[in-house]
Amino acid sequence: MIDDPVANAECPVVQVDAAAGVVRDDLQMVADVRPLVDTAMRRRGQTIGVCSHPYDLCTELIAREAGVIVTDLRGGRLDAPLDVFSDVGWIGYANATLRDQIGPLLAEILAKRGLSAA
Repeated sequence: MIDDPVANAECPVVQVDAAAGVVRDDLQMVADVRPLVDTAMRRRGQTIGVCSHPYDLCTELIAREAGVIVTDLRGGRLDAPLDVFSDVGWIGYANATLRDQIGPLLAEILAKRGLSAA
């Protein structure tokens, strides 16, 4: 759910239907926005306590070679430091068409909730 990402921090993965503009769970894209949610929660004196780290994304190269588009939360190429501490947010799209359709909608949804990746 994305109704209130801070209240729903235990479920921070967002999937969006670009055509209908609704959150769904059957599309070929996924976004891990936990670093954005964590930032919002810290402003409230809370934390989600867990985010993806660079080692969690060790298969990104394989996905990219298979045609999956994996970006950072700004839509750029994923470029995380190689350590075990950095929180990494990412978005994966099955293809460029989905990225072009869903990317702007996802950015809009996140911005409306104060979760923009500045």
